[in-house]
Amino acid sequence: MEFKLEQMVETLQCIRRDHGDEDFHRALRGLFRDLLWKEGGEAYIERLLLALGQPAGVDLETLKAQARADFEKQQPEARPTGATDPVKVLEAAIKKAVPNCKTQAHFDLILNAWQALQLYINAAYGFDQQTAGKARAALDRLLDLAPQIAATHERLADNPEATTNRDFIEPPRQMTEFETLGQLLLQLNEIQSMNELQDWYQKSRPRMDDIVNQKFRAELFDSIRAKKQSLAN
Repeated sequence: MEFKLEQMVETLQCIRRDHGDEDFHRALRGLFRDLLWKEGGEAYIERLLLALGQPAGVDLETLKAQARADFEKQQPEARPTGATDPVKVLEAAIKKAVPNCKTQAHFDLILNAWQALQLYINAAYGFDQQTAGKARAALDRLLDLAPQIAATHERLADNPEATTNRDFIEPPRQMTEFETLGQLLLQLNEIQSMNELQDWYQKSRPRMDDIVNQKFRAELFDSIRAKKQSLAN
């Protein structure tokens, strides 16, 4: 349930073939600097290097040292804080613990059930019987919906054109946005003109919308603005 690693590999190989080793290494460093500090980043980098055939002059420890040096140059407020978002923890747990979560509808139901469970437990611990009752009823309804959503997905899997609601067909955006962000940042790094940037932006807009994490979105659009400014100078 992730963005195809092969596409990232193909993009990097094209950079090396068309622009040479120097640009290839620069692209790797920029990409890994962005990804290394994110959850799952180091494991993804290892897989990418392996898929690239362990390119000469590039190893994980060197990349980590370079990323750490870049990290130290950042202003304190721009550095990763290590703060943990409970929702992101839950999303990561879903990826590992619920392999049958295959669509956005599956994923959204789990998040909604988690919120109902939180509300119920908190109300029960606070002896708020009215809120606990409402939350428990909502949780029960969501649990009853799970087999219905599964049946809908199974019915549409072989006939996806039967619905316009892609949430019952397409994988959860939260499970693919990490790789999508990396791919977009890598493509952005290679843009050399304002016309290229405008063309890329129009073509990539649908994929940008697949990134739902607000921090990821902010990082992407900050990078786009920085690229636009550098090309205008």
